[in-house]
Amino acid sequence: MNTTRALLEIASPKDVRRLVADRILKARSERKMKQEELANRLDISSSYLSKIETAKQVPTVKLIEKMSKVLGKSLAYFFVKNKQEEMWLEIEEDVRKREIAKVLSESTDNQLKGIYNIVTTYPKLPGDYQFIAQAMVESLANGWKR
Repeated sequence: MNTTRALLEIASPKDVRRLVADRILKARSERKMKQEELANRLDISSSYLSKIETAKQVPTVKLIEKMSKVLGKSLAYFFVKNKQEEMWLEIEEDVRKREIAKVLSESTDNQLKGIYNIVTTYPKLPGDYQFIAQAMVESLANGWKR
């Protein structure tokens, strides 16, 4: 079982929301950045950022990607509790990229069209549905490996 799947299976959505909130707060304080400054750099309101940091609101994946750049952290940083887990997720990310390249190179035209549709639709989905789309992609990839 990979680390990402294990994390999602043992953590409730509330736990993940709290973890992401804690990691954002930690990264912001490490950079000695005020909430208003981070909100401005992310082009969101301070009140929205406050709701995210208190785990009352879930940020989109796109917003977390933007935060990772502004705060100088990897995407994995926001979903793990310590540096060791973060390093494992980053290693897995490299492996996933190689696997994706292999799956794409071995795919038929119809499969590539399906992948394209999922990939272009994914960023437009609300956060909860992104997990569903991710599961669909993993299921498709696992089916092609057999």
